[in-house]
Amino acid sequence: DDGAGGAAAPTAAQEEAAASAPTPTAQAESVVNRDVADEFVLMPSARHLSQSRGVDATVLVGSGKGGRVTKGDVLAALANGTEMPPLTSSVLASAPVDTPAAATQAAAAPVKAASSPVVATIPEISTQGSYEDVPNNNMRKVIAKRLTESKRDVPHFYTSMEVELDEVLSLRKMLVSKHDVKVSVND
Repeated sequence: DDGAGGAAAPTAAQEEAAASAPTPTAQAESVVNRDVADEFVLMPSARHLSQSRGVDATVLVGSGKGGRVTKGDVLAALANGTEMPPLTSSVLASAPVDTPAAATQAAAAPVKAASSPVVATIPEISTQGSYEDVPNNNMRKVIAKRLTESKRDVPHFYTSMEVELDEVLSLRKMLVSKHDVKVSVND
């Protein structure tokens, strides 16, 4: 009977997808067996995407290194309509919320992953004021070119540290007062 009220037989592709989909217990076991710390489970792009949708993607099975959840995992879960819990205060505390809508959605009931995306409003840029556009001379063009090359071509590494200089400064004062030797802190 081909009646319209009957359920259609699943296709081979649907059966294969259902067979390859992890069961809830397999998914929970995979989440427990991760090789990374809890705060590093989500890749940065996956964290941003899940926060913008207001869902906790840490419950997903990660396909990344060490079981990390990638942006692709979150996109696939959203496309499949996988149920994910809303963001909680503990998840929000581990990483900053990028959108105010994500914080509002965190207080809501469980969220269906296939919800509509958050619409961001773009503030209008003020064009008031005056300026004078002065063309660069050749010397300024060369300076700009060299600075750009330096920043672009040379690897940069920034570091900072705190150092207690109390004893160094007292030595400096002693050298100036007793030996008339001026030593700068940079020497």
